[in-house]
This record gives sequence, C-alpha cells and structure tokens, in this order.
Amino acid sequence: MNRGPAPLTRPPELYTSASSASFSGSSLLFQSPSSDSPRTRSSSPRRGPGFQGRLALQEFTRRLGVFTDNVKAIIEHQARDPGVQLALNEFSDMTWEEFSSKRLGLRISEEHLSERARRSPALRSSWRYAKAEVPRSIDWREKGAVAEVKNQGQCGSCWAFSTTGAIEGVNAIVTGQLQSLSEQQLVDCDTETNMGCSGGLMDDAFKYVVSNGGIDTEADYGYWSGYGFGFWCNKRKQTDRPAVSIDGYEDVPQDEDSLRKAVAGQPVAVAICAGASMQFYSSGVISTCCEGLNHGVLAVGYNVTEGGVPYWIVKNSWGGGWGEEGFFRLKIGEGKMGLCGIASAASYPVKTQPNKPVPEICDLFGWTECPIGNSCSCQYSLFGFLCLWHDCCPLAGGVTCPDLKHCCPAGTTCDSRQGVCVSADGTASTPWSDKAKATVLRRPQASELAALQREGLVTRAGAAGQGRAEEEGSWLAEAAGKSKGGAHQEILPVA
Repeated sequence: MNRGPAPLTRPPELYTSASSASFSGSSLLFQSPSSDSPRTRSSSPRRGPGFQGRLALQEFTRRLGVFTDNVKAIIEHQARDPGVQLALNEFSDMTWEEFSSKRLGLRISEEHLSERARRSPALRSSWRYAKAEVPRSIDWREKGAVAEVKNQGQCGSCWAFSTTGAIEGVNAIVTGQLQSLSEQQLVDCDTETNMGCSGGLMDDAFKYVVSNGGIDTEADYGYWSGYGFGFWCNKRKQTDRPAVSIDGYEDVPQDEDSLRKAVAGQPVAVAICAGASMQFYSSGVISTCCEGLNHGVLAVGYNVTEGGVPYWIVKNSWGGGWGEEGFFRLKIGEGKMGLCGIASAASYPVKTQPNKPVPEICDLFGWTECPIGNSCSCQYSLFGFLCLWHDCCPLAGGVTCPDLKHCCPAGTTCDSRQGVCVSADGTASTPWSDKAKATVLRRPQASELAALQREGLVTRAGAAGQGRAEEEGSWLAEAAGKSKGGAHQEILPVA
C-alpha cells in the first residue's frame, strides 16, 4: 500500500522560499511558487497595472499565507502524533473552513442520534450480525467488493458516495458482480430529505433506493456535481434504470464490537468527525480526532499493525491521490463510540433478491431505449462525432457496421462488401444482422430543452439532421415549439 510522502520536519520558511524542497525519503517533489514552476506561471498574478492585477496579487499573497500556516500546522501535528503522516497535497492552499465547506456534507440531527441511542441496546441481541463469527482481520478490497476510489469534488455529497459504496459492496457479495453505482442519481433525485451538494444522510439515501426500486450505474448516470452543484433529476433513468436493488437497510448498534461484526459481513456506511489534520493525511493509523459527525465514509475492513495496533480500513471520497490511495486507517478501541465517532451512526444495506435486467438507454437524457439483450446502435450522427439518433442491434454488445443499417457480434468486424461479420482471426464469418428502430420513450418537454440550453449542453444547429427528425416525427422540433419544417435544436457537446 502506498504510504505517501514522509512527514514534514523542516521549518516552514524552507517550504515557502523561491527554491524547491523535497521531503526526506519521499518520492514526491514539493515546490513553492517560483518562476520555473508551470503551476505558478499559470496561477501567479499579472505584474501589469490595473485593478485585476492588484486583486490577483492580493489573492496570491493570501494563498501563500494559507499555505505557510498549513505547513506550520502539519509540522506541529506531526510532532504530537508521529504515528500518522501528514503531507502537502492539492488542498495545501485551502483553509480548513474552505475545505470542509466543499469536501464533507453529512447532515445528521440530534434527534436521529438520540433515536439510535434509544434503540441500540435492544438491537444488540436481535440484529442480523448479532451472533456472527468475527475473523481476526478482513479487507473487502481483496474480495472484490470495493469499487474504485471516487472523488466528490467541490460538492458536499460524501453521504452519496458512502451510500453507493455500501450498496456496491453487498451487491458484489450477493451477485458476484461489482458494479460502480450512480452518486449523481442520489444528488439529483433523492431530495425529499437529502439536499444534494448541501449534504445528506446515508440512511435516508438507502430509503430512497428501496422506494425507487434500485439505483442506476455510474456508467449510465455519471457524476457531474464535482463543480459544486446538482442537475435536474433524470426521471427516465430514475424510473427505468434500477440496475441494482436492495431490500432495505439496518442500523448497527452503537459500539465497535457490533461494528466489527457488521464489517466482517459486508462494507458498512459510517459517519465520522473529519478534523483539520485529515485534510493533509498521507498514511499511518489515525489515533486522535475531533468530536461531532460531519463526514460520511465507508468501512471496508479492519486489521492489526505489526506493532499490535488494531485499526479500521476506511474508504474516503477525496480521490485516489489523497491518503493511502484514497483510503485511511483509524485506530480501534478509543471511546464508547470509537475514534471519530465511527460507531455512532453506522448502517448497511440488506440484499437477498437478484437484480432485474434493465433495457439499454440510448442517449444521455433517457429519451430512447433498446430492449433487454439488445444494444444501442447509432443511425444518424453529427459528422461522425455525436450520435443524434439510435437504432437497436439485436445483439448484446453489438458492433455498428459502416452502413449504419446492420451490426455484428462483439469482437468481430463488418465486411460491407459481403454483408458478413468476420472473426478477429479472419477464419470465420457469419451474416450481419439487421437493426430495428429504437423505442421513443417520450417527447422531451420544451422546459427540459431550455434547461439544457442554459447549461450549455444544447445549442442551435440550424436544420442539421432535419431529414431524420422529420422521418421520426420531428419530436425534437415540436418539443422546442418549432414547426415541422423549421429549425430545431440538436444536442451538442460543450465547446
């Protein structure tokens, strides 16, 4: 496992001089602002006169001051707790207030915690893992039940990542398939009690997934909110794309012994107090913490160091470059609720039923789809760059042929002259398949297209593709309030 850079031990002025500085025993080189740094050249203030230049200089000076303060804080913390390593990272010029306002996001009420505390004693003898055998150690990463580390970006959506991580884990255990699930669906659609980038709670997100009949995949409903805001809920994907379902969820009794039993059974969504030092965590076992709960993460295992220190293995959502490749370790056995309150509000999804197959959505916005077992195949594209209309290939993972009317099985190539599909080694061929028209699920509303245009995802494209649109009823044009023969909007990428 990556242990990250070595701890800071030098005076802070060495890290803020015009020369570069490296850490002893580190493979990384940390540079302070200098004329030789590409990062500095792109972010340094312009030297010319004017109001904008003065503002840039003020911001640069402020950021340099924040950086210097952070270096001092890292060195002081390192002296107090040498068992955990802190290091400069991409967040080094941010104050804790700035960082925590964008990188946390747990919203949990005192009433919720009080209700958990009231029910916890009764749960200890009756909950799912009450009599579970506890192994000395477990790491669900090694068992294929933990998806890749993700990055919530500048959005208080930690709760969504904790939720999907727990569902990804139990789904992999039950079905044998690890699927990355959609945090964006939770941010956009789970709005009854959760608040998107303004925070939420894993228990409420589990309730949403149950009531919705499941949750879509990351591949189909990708994450857009790293810039700090959500989008409108994609109702088609919310309704028709529940790729992974759960039966319900259960809370873990509020003690670390119970949490250990739960984690031995599956990855568990947990709430913690993430303090200022965690902003710069690099490696080691965290043994000091703050009070209160402000961050949702995922407990994926536990183990013991060579020196005999027991610890939790926890998956974060700040990207793979943070900490121990996106994970951190937290000491076990500190206080009734565990260090950082890790046992205060733990919960896990329950799954016993297989997932239902779902049709394939053919476009970004969920307007057309192909039947289960078919694959979407482009019929009309914009200069070969963006597909504006789809047909269906009656083959799973089918390959669209150059004539756009036929398709071949995955792993083969189309021979348009002979009308056959040729195997990869060229020794066998089969007739190609005719495509069928995709199902138009509904006509997009004018308000939806207007919203797309405001977000920069839709632009006017004149009459490009008009012939195909007229053939299919010109629903794009009608939705935009245009006549059948007039210009209509095409879906184009942001320039």
